[in-house]
Amino acid sequence: SEYLPDTVASIAYWDGAQFLSTSQALQSDAYRRGQVRVTYRGGLVVTANLNETENWTVTQAGKQHVLPPFGWVITGGKSGVTAYSALVDDKRMDFVQCPDYVYLNGGELARRVGPLEVQGAAWLKREGKGWLVIPCGKLGQWDKDWRVEKNPADRGTPLLIVDLPALGLKGAQVTGLAEMGETTAAQTEALADGRLKITTGEQVRAYRLQP
Repeated sequence: SEYLPDTVASIAYWDGAQFLSTSQALQSDAYRRGQVRVTYRGGLVVTANLNETENWTVTQAGKQHVLPPFGWVITGGKSGVTAYSALVDDKRMDFVQCPDYVYLNGGELARRVGPLEVQGAAWLKREGKGWLVIPCGKLGQWDKDWRVEKNPADRGTPLLIVDLPALGLKGAQVTGLAEMGETTAAQTEALADGRLKITTGEQVRAYRLQP
């Protein structure tokens, strides 16, 4: 929705010291580094490290990011999106925040970014005046016999905290949703700072937050 209806304003390649235009990068072979930045007319900036072996440290929208091989950072555009797959404390972390959803994958480390604090991964999706929280740290992994393994009891997200004030909510009514969408009990705890701690469970695939 951000870049497909837009047009490219410029493409620049990093040569290890500075950004070059496409023609300069072709002449100098800098394009072979695979480190490129695309700027769209609507203001969206996409920076991608397609280098297979080297990290790339970039500054974008006033913040420094360390991009591992095939890492990327996206900022700006009409909706003011912030998204990246980058190294944080030497471990890869994926984060996306846009008007319709927030996604955070911190892997084995507990991470707090934007309205989410998780260990594992969680997807926070806008739903009317409320939100839908989906723990998704480990779901349906294939085993060596090409069968889907059973989800772990905590769905690969042993820590899941939602910052309600950051979402414009003073509080929330929480409803658990089972596999087929039927409602079920949700185990939650209101923290002193206004955030909501959710204890993930095997029978609950998502949590509906309503004002």
